[in-house]
Amino acid sequence: MAELKFFTRDEIEARSELLKQIKREVSVVELATNLYGLKVLKSKKGSRYLKTMEHRSLVFDLQSNVAYWNGHSGNRALNPIDFMMEYEKISGAAAVGKITQYYRERDSKQIEIFRYERQTDTVQQIKSIVYPDEDKNNDKVISYLTEVRGIKKFVVDRLIDDKMLYQDKNGNCVFIGYDAWDKPTFGCLRGTRSVKFQMDCLGSKKNVGFYYESGKNFKKLALCEAVIDGLSYASLHRTLDANILCASGAGSMLETLCYHLTMRENVNVEEIIFCLDDDPAGRNEQKRIEDWMNKNKPNVNRVQFEFKYVPEGEKRDINNERLYEIKHQEFEMMNEIISKEEEINENELS
Repeated sequence: MAELKFFTRDEIEARSELLKQIKREVSVVELATNLYGLKVLKSKKGSRYLKTMEHRSLVFDLQSNVAYWNGHSGNRALNPIDFMMEYEKISGAAAVGKITQYYRERDSKQIEIFRYERQTDTVQQIKSIVYPDEDKNNDKVISYLTEVRGIKKFVVDRLIDDKMLYQDKNGNCVFIGYDAWDKPTFGCLRGTRSVKFQMDCLGSKKNVGFYYESGKNFKKLALCEAVIDGLSYASLHRTLDANILCASGAGSMLETLCYHLTMRENVNVEEIIFCLDDDPAGRNEQKRIEDWMNKNKPNVNRVQFEFKYVPEGEKRDINNERLYEIKHQEFEMMNEIISKEEEINENELS
């Protein structure tokens, strides 16, 4: 009899967040072509829709990222997990486990990605990473990162100089990650407006992540969930003694770390600094990483990032820590000015 698996609250919440990310990033037609080997062709209804040679009643809606399968699901739209359940005739739990494994192991170089352009009603097949066009300057990106997210100006300038950051024509931050052979294979966008916007570039190789090399011979590695967190870590330290590795979300951190430790030459990591968010997704992923390291890298030291400035009850992540550090520094500066003014006034009265 199989042993029952009981999930903790953190595991349940972390899995729920990961599934939301999977549904955003994995298309139904990607599963059809790359996981099941189906051949797709254009539907008579227009470029937005694709059909398969093997199942003529199976139609994919590229714009909505759903599938319709007459005779199987009726008129019900199938999201990626629903489609996997229907195609393999498996349970929801089995489909979740399988699509999670697929998502974490998928290689953008080996899969077919289809992008639908609504304005032109055309479909583009993506074979490599697609970065958005650059804007005429980086003003919005610099302003957002330094003024809103509290990233130090020299960190932002270095990324721009090293071609790891630029502003696209919509004013978004575009972060570029390089693989072990210095080829740009990872990319993610972060909005600079009040409405939250973030996504990976099409064709981005998720497990490569974003590696910020502070020093060639550093043996410490700060592990962060996202690029903004990594830049916040760099901004929190006047003198860095660790390189920084940023994943594309908590759910892919282990795969990003494995890639870094196995594929990059001359990497000698003796200490991992966990800079994960103090939330279910972060705690669950740290446990996953610790379990892997206990088996594969038992001699690598592990330390926890210590929060000094985030008040009790506030969200404990690295960027929040940086923003509260700035408030603390401003408060101390103001107190110092007041003290000097009081000292001057006392001297004038005496």
